[in-house]
Amino acid sequence: MLYLLDENIAKCCADPTSVYTAQRSIEVPGLGPEASDFDIFHFVRLGGFVLVTKDGDDFEAIMFDQRDIIPMVVFPGDTRASQQRDLLLRATPVIAAELAASPGRQFSFNADFNLLSYELAL
Repeated sequence: MLYLLDENIAKCCADPTSVYTAQRSIEVPGLGPEASDFDIFHFVRLGGFVLVTKDGDDFEAIMFDQRDIIPMVVFPGDTRASQQRDLLLRATPVIAAELAASPGRQFSFNADFNLLSYELAL
C-alpha cells in the first residue's frame, strides 16, 4: 500500500517510510501544484494509491460523478503537520488491513483523532 499525499498535506509526511510515496506537489512528475483534482483522482485510481488529503469533499464529489471509488484518508483542516505524520504512522496497519478486505474504504479522523472507516454509497 502506498499513499499519495495531496499538496495540502504536511511535507514531513513525505519523509521516507515503507508506506509513503512522495508528496505530489514536489516530487510526482505530472502532478505538480497545477494538477486538477480530476487528474489526481485518475492518477490514484490507475496507480493503486491511497489518497491522503484535507479536501475530502472535493474528491468525494468526483467519486460520485465518476461512479468510481478510490481509497482516501482525510485529515481535519486544523490537523498540525506533526500530528499528520503521527496519525498516518499509527493508522497505517489498520488502513492496510481494512483495504485488503474492502479496497474502496474511506478513512477520516474524528475530533479526538480516532480513525474512522466507512464505505461510500454511490
